[in-house]
Amino acid sequence: MCKRLISCSVNDLRNWRLTPDCCLGLALFPRHPVAHAAVILPYFRKAQRTAFFRSQLEKLEKIGHSWRANASHGPALRLFPEFGGLAAVPADVRVEIVRWMTLCYIGEEGGYGTMGRHRKVFYSNSAAPLIEQLFKDAREIIRDDVSGLQKDRSVKRACADEYVARRFQDLLDLVDA
Repeated sequence: MCKRLISCSVNDLRNWRLTPDCCLGLALFPRHPVAHAAVILPYFRKAQRTAFFRSQLEKLEKIGHSWRANASHGPALRLFPEFGGLAAVPADVRVEIVRWMTLCYIGEEGGYGTMGRHRKVFYSNSAAPLIEQLFKDAREIIRDDVSGLQKDRSVKRACADEYVARRFQDLLDLVDA
């Protein structure tokens, strides 16, 4: 795959078919010059980019946003900066990805179990700093997406707890800064 990309001209790239499998190859070699130097994602049609990021969303949803899956959150979220961060995601898919990231970041009510006695909110330790950075880098683009989540049923349910609500407010402040 890489040999084909290296030998392609820009016009060839526009006609090349972007599939989740080919981009997975780029994701597996994030330090490879093709992933960084070619910056090929903008050359693909919107439908192709949408299909790629929709497949990333499906992977995120399969993992789940629960703190119990925190070991899988980091590797899944580290792919986004390699493909241009949230700014590269088409708007229709970006809203859903931002929703997933928000639910992952805010976590769920703590206070139970051995560890919960000292932890008011259970959230993914591996995902939280990555999400903060992704949101910070794309704050102008995702501001309305995050603000719109105040009306989302899942976010409202999670924010019934004051400590979880405080984490959501931190995200709102981050994108409004």
